[in-house]
Amino acid sequence: MITLTEVPGKTASDAMAPLIASLGDLSEAMGAVGEYVVGQSHRQFEVGGAPAWAPLKPATIKRKAEQGKTKSLIWDAILRNSIAYDAGKDSVSVGAGGPYALVHQFGSPSDSKQNIPARPYVVVSDEDRNTIGEIINEYLFMK
Repeated sequence: MITLTEVPGKTASDAMAPLIASLGDLSEAMGAVGEYVVGQSHRQFEVGGAPAWAPLKPATIKRKAEQGKTKSLIWDAILRNSIAYDAGKDSVSVGAGGPYALVHQFGSPSDSKQNIPARPYVVVSDEDRNTIGEIINEYLFMK
């Protein structure tokens, strides 16, 4: 069991640095975590967000229906398909590209004329955190 104790002037990352250094190169595990989070992010598009995304504006629904589109944030799948990860020896970053990736993840400023609500597609739930822990544990015990 690992017990973390608050040390003034130190972050949790600082406290964990010696342990992480002793584990060596975790890039394989980080890659597996990245694959998992990307897959979960793709799932967000299929289920309409978890928690559920804000409904589309009526004008957007109409425009999408005219083109045979029904799901939120899926027009041409560029955003969904741009979600990728970058795994390092002790970390993994997951994100998306494209000109509208940030506005859909975080929403537009409330004073903007677009007023787009956040519809987060890169989400890590408590259940995901547990699964990520299991992925890393599995790697560590295989080592």
